[in-house]
Amino acid sequence: PVRVLQSHSPACCQLGAVHDGHTPRTNGMISQQPLTLAYITYRKQPHFEWFSDAIHIQCDGDYSQLNLIVLDFHAASPERRSAIARVCRFPGFLHVPPKPTPWQGPHRLTKQDCFAASNARNTALCYCTTDWIACVDDLSLPMPDWLNHARNATTKKAVTCGAYKKVCAMKVSNGRMESCVETANGLDSRWNVGRDDGPVHATGGMFFGCSFVAPVKAFLDTNGFDEDCDGMGFEDQMAGLMLEHAGWQLLYERRMLTL
Repeated sequence: PVRVLQSHSPACCQLGAVHDGHTPRTNGMISQQPLTLAYITYRKQPHFEWFSDAIHIQCDGDYSQLNLIVLDFHAASPERRSAIARVCRFPGFLHVPPKPTPWQGPHRLTKQDCFAASNARNTALCYCTTDWIACVDDLSLPMPDWLNHARNATTKKAVTCGAYKKVCAMKVSNGRMESCVETANGLDSRWNVGRDDGPVHATGGMFFGCSFVAPVKAFLDTNGFDEDCDGMGFEDQMAGLMLEHAGWQLLYERRMLTL
């Protein structure tokens, strides 16, 4: 079946992606599934090498069950494409700009480029060719067990939210944190709800877009991220509420941590 991600903005076309959403299950559990990692960036200096090097270590150089989409506002620049290619450890990956939107880019209707995370994540969903997707924000470093817990999330029929910690003055070498400075109130506001021995139930309002793993079908059921939120934000919690109302289970896995 074909489900369509529709854009409410006049400058955007309707983009479709084919997913049947069905994976063989045994006793309610499934084995780890192929996973598309979607790295979303708007920054001129996203430090993509932090992410690429960390994933290379965590997968032991085995990318057979991993795809990568670099969803990059600056992807049209030859210099940017070369810079990303130089530091990317993935043997093959997709480097593309967001689809047209009135909020930013060459088709914008605004005086300047504005925040448009829904449009970017919906673009990643359209390009995704696996049944599962993990989205990660730029300028972040996955902690050593991030990929393991992301892959384990594909064994559950649920949307899994990762945790975050805001730090500054990060010094990263070969995908590993050497030093950083912690910030006041930088710890994930959901942290104390989580556990160290597994994920816990989460509500829609606990869905944050900085790190999550989900069946693509979940977002096709809710028509993706609400692009009416572009220009102002709160698109992630809105998405979580729509997923919850559509009957999808949400989990919070604080061991799936990014800095």
